[in-house]
Amino acid sequence: MKKTLTITLATLTLAGLLGLLWFTTSRNSKPAKIDSTTVTDTTQTGTSTPTETKPETSTETVRTPIVSLNSDEVSHIEVTVGSNTLSYTLGEENCSIKGYEDYALDQSGLNYRTNKLLNIEGIRTIKDANLAEYGLDAPSKKATYHLKDGSTITLSLGNLSLDHISVYAMLDSDSSTVYVIDSLVYNCMIGDIDTYRTKELESYNSANIYDITIGGSQFENIYLKLSAEQNGYTNSYDLVTDDIKNALANSYSVEQLKTALPVLAVSEFVADDVTDLSVYGLDQPILHLTMNYFDPTTATSMASPADFDIVGQVDYIWGNTLENGNIAFMKVGDTSVYSMDSSFLTTFKEYATPFYLVSKYVAMPNIKNVTAIDVTFDDATYHMTVDETNESYTLNNKDMEKSLFKKLYRNVASVSAEIKLEEASTNTTTVATITYTLADGTSKVATFVPSTNDQYYQTYLEDVLLVGVTKTQLNNLKETLKAAAAGEEFNDVY
Repeated sequence: MKKTLTITLATLTLAGLLGLLWFTTSRNSKPAKIDSTTVTDTTQTGTSTPTETKPETSTETVRTPIVSLNSDEVSHIEVTVGSNTLSYTLGEENCSIKGYEDYALDQSGLNYRTNKLLNIEGIRTIKDANLAEYGLDAPSKKATYHLKDGSTITLSLGNLSLDHISVYAMLDSDSSTVYVIDSLVYNCMIGDIDTYRTKELESYNSANIYDITIGGSQFENIYLKLSAEQNGYTNSYDLVTDDIKNALANSYSVEQLKTALPVLAVSEFVADDVTDLSVYGLDQPILHLTMNYFDPTTATSMASPADFDIVGQVDYIWGNTLENGNIAFMKVGDTSVYSMDSSFLTTFKEYATPFYLVSKYVAMPNIKNVTAIDVTFDDATYHMTVDETNESYTLNNKDMEKSLFKKLYRNVASVSAEIKLEEASTNTTTVATITYTLADGTSKVATFVPSTNDQYYQTYLEDVLLVGVTKTQLNNLKETLKAAAAGEEFNDVY
């Protein structure tokens, strides 16, 4: 019984080994199948290739030079992708594209792709192929090399491999041979000029803005320019509008406006050689923005802004909202229209208003220019003086210590507008007046009368903007002056 079991196990083992040997021999005897699956390429407009799997026939794995040229042999290369054709001209240093010499292009990318087309090598060849199987009956891309000796070479590309590592190619001079080449060649054949165009149109440092001009159908006319006198901490600007002449702008507000300036970059290239701006609403733009910026090396602490070197200008207009939700814009004097995200307009409109930008202090000349300040209420008057040396101070004809005077001056000078009023009150009863007498004999006056809004007294900012000052501010100032005149302690607004 034991012997019979041993023989049976041996027989089964031998049968298993024979089966494994047959299976292995059978598999190895079958020819290897080369995958040449092709896919649709979407990297270029107008390119479409079939998605079929076809075996390659009669392949050779010997690497073969297909195109081998020096740049000085080539006049130009015409690349066709779908209905688009670009003509690449080879220069001694840089390549260019015919008809687009004045466009801002990615020069390094252009040079790289063009030079890669001069030397192309086949990884392997396929003899007597059915061109339709490799997309070469209707090539997806084509490059025609125009040589300086008058001859031409045409290279056609068909389908990409499934893994996009290689692409099938053919020289028109030998349609019986299909080459498998690196797909880098496919990516270097560009027929759409927008691929090369620079999307960042302007670059500037907002800290170096010399002046800003804002206009357009949805904006008030605003002009900001560096002030003749700078404070040494942040750039000071003067504000000019249709009504305001050279008013001091609020430095913080100007910085906020700068943060809202649009990034001048293209989302989409809309049209070139545009002559009818009305198509895009650019004949009557909603925003016209111009900025000049200076060389910071000329902006020393001792230099006047008038001596700064202006080194560049930004000058753009914005028009209609397009179907994709972006807004059309262009550089003034150019003929190309672009689009960009319009979301910047919301914040920019908030900051680009005279009331937001102007300094809100109702009357605050520099103390070095002041000789006297008179504050009058319905039941009290306060008279403050400063001597020519800015060292002797009085309140109601009594000498006042310098630090206390400056503290009191800050209380008077800090009275500021809270809101812009749309309607003037018919009540002209004066409730308070602040008058600054300047060294040149002129004066600045702020007169406060009741407002249509009971929480405020109204006055005019820079003599043109009707604004409201809270009653609390003036009541606090009145109590402060009363305490100072009595020699009592009073608060500092800062």
